[in-house]
Amino acid sequence: MPGIYYVRELANHFKNNVVWLNPELIRLEWVPWTRKIISSIIPMYNLTVEGIEEAMDFLRMGGKNQYTTVQILKGLAY
Repeated sequence: MPGIYYVRELANHFKNNVVWLNPELIRLEWVPWTRKIISSIIPMYNLTVEGIEEAMDFLRMGGKNQYTTVQILKGLAY
């Protein structure tokens, strides 16, 4: 099974209670293919103090009223 299958399984199991903390800064103008695929399934945040705070806000609110990478990349064909 490809790794993205397991990423989808995690996202489906935890619903709005999972985030991806990425060690590389996220720049939407230049996003590697793998990061695009993952961030279209699981909300992705930078592994910085600000990114961790944003991720915790997302988790605290259960994903409600949060605009994340999933909405930005919705409909990505892969």
